[in-house]
Amino acid sequence: MPAFSPQFEPVALPDQVVKLLPDGTLREVQAVEPMDDIGPLDFGSIPAGGSIGPANGSPANGGTQVSALKMESNHLGQYRMYPLSAVEVGVNQTGRQEQRFTNASRVGKATPMTPSNETELFVYESGVPFLIIDNPNGYDLNHSQIKFRGFKLVLRPGTLNESQLNGRQPIGVPTSALKVQAQQRQPPTQQQATQGSAVQPRGDD
Repeated sequence: MPAFSPQFEPVALPDQVVKLLPDGTLREVQAVEPMDDIGPLDFGSIPAGGSIGPANGSPANGGTQVSALKMESNHLGQYRMYPLSAVEVGVNQTGRQEQRFTNASRVGKATPMTPSNETELFVYESGVPFLIIDNPNGYDLNHSQIKFRGFKLVLRPGTLNESQLNGRQPIGVPTSALKVQAQQRQPPTQQQATQGSAVQPRGDD
């Protein structure tokens, strides 16, 4: 199943090969299992127009590390992110101050209205993402809640080379990356999110 598909399924099955991007490392999948939901994680209150992490998405300090997504050695986590509060969430790749899914003029952000397949994150071992969480509203938020759900892919020890693929087509996965559309999305109403009240997750998976 390719990454970012509308239906949430493991990106690879046992004996298939994943290609970890951007470095291109080839790893063979040994086992796959679903993980319990993580969260909702509450990143705290945000004043109107404020941010948690670099202000306005600036990569000044990399953002807020999500250590709850850390995987064990030889494990790949496939997550989808569900913002439950009226926030906009950006991702920096493993704290390297590299904002993901940008073009020349826009930085992709996830909101409660973003389809879940556009919020897919791949976490390889300890390479957890860093979040930049903005409150774009004209009112304060008491909470900034985000939930994650996903699959654990257990990888066989050691890497493969092209000669060991035996006809298998590697499945590319961008580790610790977030896929969101660049166009502006309308944030939830004040009634949905004022005082930090949660927006119900979408039922698309």
